[in-house]
Amino acid sequence: MKNSVKAIIIASVMGISGSAFAAQSIDNNPAIEITAEPTKTEIAFDDLPVLVQDAFKGSEYSEESINKIFQVVEEEGDTSYEFYVGAENEVITFSQEGEITE
Repeated sequence: MKNSVKAIIIASVMGISGSAFAAQSIDNNPAIEITAEPTKTEIAFDDLPVLVQDAFKGSEYSEESINKIFQVVEEEGDTSYEFYVGAENEVITFSQEGEITE
């Protein structure tokens, strides 16, 4: 009788621990976040929106030489314009509405 009680207890404990182990799930598909890089395209001053041209002409940077201009399109569709100006190649960013953003 003692052996059968021990056997029942051992079987119960193994069943409980086994089911607890089986209840644990293993996530084989961890979340992966992919962020797209903005699209950067060189653009000529004359090809800029008029608002951006006028904003640059009216800015404190208008006397600086423009080395390059890039149109930057973010994944969400927002567009900005990066002006690389002066001997230091300083970056000035304008929104599509003509506001300096950085």
